[in-house]
Amino acid sequence: MSTTPDTKQEHSPTLEELSALVQEVVKQNKKIQSRLTWMAVTGTLKLLFWLIPLVLAFVYLPTIISEGFEQYQKWFNVSRQAGATGTAPFVIPQVSPEQVEQVLKILQQSPKQ
Repeated sequence: MSTTPDTKQEHSPTLEELSALVQEVVKQNKKIQSRLTWMAVTGTLKLLFWLIPLVLAFVYLPTIISEGFEQYQKWFNVSRQAGATGTAPFVIPQVSPEQVEQVLKILQQSPKQ
């Protein structure tokens, strides 16, 4: 059995059809490349959105905290050494030892839950 060209027609694309297909692929590749570029740009912007505030906080926050602590010291006559030793003379300087003992007795008398 031989097949004749009339019964089985093979379609081979012409040069114009191949050129048109190649042009479509080139357009799609350009769109894909553009989208990938924008994805990289937005990814970088997202990273900077988080990284810049962290760096600024690392640089400026210690000075802000120390200035705030200095204001706190001025307002309440607090020294760093008093807080570091574990004693609390800066918390309530007007409390007498008798008042502390009264508070301890009250706490001991309260029912445990």
